[in-house]
Amino acid sequence: MKYITISLCLFFLSYSSILSTKNEIPKLEKHQFLVKVTYQNPNYLNPWKKKTPDIRIGVGTYIGKNQLLLPGSILEHSTLVEVQSPQDSISKIASIKKINVEANLGLIEVIDADNIFDKTEIIEFKSNIVSNTAVKVLGQDSQGEISNKSAELGKIQMETYADGRIELPSVEISSNEKLHGNGELILNKNSTQALGILYYFNNTKNNGRIIPGKIINLFLNMKSKFPFKGFFFQPINNQVTQDFYGLGDKLTGVLVAEVILDSTAYNLLKTEDVITKIGNYSIDNQGRFQHPVYGKLPLSYLFHSGEDLGFTYGSKIPLEIIRNKKKENLSLVLKEFPESSIQIPFGNPQNYKPGYLMVGGFVFMELNEFYLKEWGRNWRSSVDKKMLYKLDYHKFRKSKSSAKRIIFISQIFPDESNNGFHDMRQEYVEKINGKEVSDLSQIYSEIGKLKDEDWIIFTLDSGTEIPIPAKDLKNLNLRIMKNFQIQQPYIQPSTE
Repeated sequence: MKYITISLCLFFLSYSSILSTKNEIPKLEKHQFLVKVTYQNPNYLNPWKKKTPDIRIGVGTYIGKNQLLLPGSILEHSTLVEVQSPQDSISKIASIKKINVEANLGLIEVIDADNIFDKTEIIEFKSNIVSNTAVKVLGQDSQGEISNKSAELGKIQMETYADGRIELPSVEISSNEKLHGNGELILNKNSTQALGILYYFNNTKNNGRIIPGKIINLFLNMKSKFPFKGFFFQPINNQVTQDFYGLGDKLTGVLVAEVILDSTAYNLLKTEDVITKIGNYSIDNQGRFQHPVYGKLPLSYLFHSGEDLGFTYGSKIPLEIIRNKKKENLSLVLKEFPESSIQIPFGNPQNYKPGYLMVGGFVFMELNEFYLKEWGRNWRSSVDKKMLYKLDYHKFRKSKSSAKRIIFISQIFPDESNNGFHDMRQEYVEKINGKEVSDLSQIYSEIGKLKDEDWIIFTLDSGTEIPIPAKDLKNLNLRIMKNFQIQQPYIQPSTE
């Protein structure tokens, strides 16, 4: 009798668990929708060619006004966005309302919604960042099948999202179940609060990251851009270094390693300044401060997402620094990332349109991170090491007089006129007719000024010179364009 009672109890517990799961899943149908995105990435290797269109599948969470929230990376280079309700197979066309690359979030709006959102629940996200707790992950697969899975949130970290340039808070997540990382909704264990959305998951390692509700709410209510601190720092790891910079035994802080041109810190901070305090928060030697709720966090939190502590866009932030072993007090105004500081375009692919200049078969391009990423997922170990060095150490302009872009020869279309150069690849261009090269538009302009009797002479960083007679250039370009099916010799790269 005892065994029968236990068996019956186990049966009813199991049955009630099934009922509970079935009761929770219909809630998902009321606020999540399958999003199909047709996209066409630019061809960064050969900008005169087009890539084949492809499809991404995401999950959009309903936030009201016929609008859905999902990871912004799913919408990159989209040509068509379609939304499908779990209740039917009819697709609706949607337009992109806004994308924020820093937060990796996008907002789409269904154009002719009809009754697709009837009785749909509006999801509101919790503003506090939740970590180190069990959660539920609600989503859909590419066939629209609804899933309800378990996971565990880990610690808060500061990172640059998919294509961002500014560190923002994210939360680690782990699960033994298969997840997609395409916008699944993260709920607390009781399914009473929305905590964020999943934007990345590695099913081999069983871990990923979520965009917390704090960042989602900042994105939805944003009237300006995320602020950027304007400098990079390095930790102070030993007492000898502390003494050298005048910290002694009592003070702690971090060393300013680089100040970004045209940023809020430009002409305010200097390299080898030591930042000891930001607002009322002391900075330790690893660059962390004590958040009153979340504990130890990197100082970037204060500048980039510290509105909960009074660090809002446009506000003046008191800094306490040590400069030349003397204490100074400064005031830094929170502003956005300065696009003018970039020498090698990186981060935001939505803003950058690749271009090229073909001169006598020589293809000149501006070095950019997107070009290097064409080498695949492990591009950093595959690309030319000199290019990688330039990307890592010359990403930002050092001064207002430095070149706007780094120009290189990406390839050569073989022709009898350029014999002897056919094997040349990824060579850097320093001068055209003795003038320092700044960007492709400058080269194009200089060539346009030449007379028939002139020569075009490119000087490479290796010292090699490439001479091309100006009088032959027009016919030479036409012949090469015909042979290699190139529509035009010049497309200006652009940053929108």
